[in-house]
Amino acid sequence: MWEQEQITEADVAALGTDHADILLAHDSPPTASLHARLAKNSALWSSADLAYARQGQDMFMRAFLATSPRLAVGGHYHLHHDVTERFHGAQWFESRVVILDADGEANSFAILDTWTLAIEFVNDDPRTARPAARSARTEGCMAPSE
Repeated sequence: MWEQEQITEADVAALGTDHADILLAHDSPPTASLHARLAKNSALWSSADLAYARQGQDMFMRAFLATSPRLAVGGHYHLHHDVTERFHGAQWFESRVVILDADGEANSFAILDTWTLAIEFVNDDPRTARPAARSARTEGCMAPSE
């Protein structure tokens, strides 16, 4: 984990508080369903690593809530996750949260229509295809926010 990737107060201030339809970031909001998926791997991380991760998630969540985007796209966790949830910032809002999988995996890249916010996942590009066996990789093995 690298300190230079940690979100800072300056980053949050630079993003501002104006509404954003789309928020593209490395991380993503810590939704309930994402926490459930990551919980099974929490034993792989030290308490210091998990505290570092929570600090990053808390800072990211402040920025996310301040802009209340309709769509948030990230990739940090190296797993595909696509969920729509309600969040409470200045007011309640609904946001679709999409996490792209690791490079070359299914759902690791997509085409976003910025007018409609429709996402087309591109899964059949032979240039990025890898063998289908995923057993060597632990799903969502990234710390909650690294």
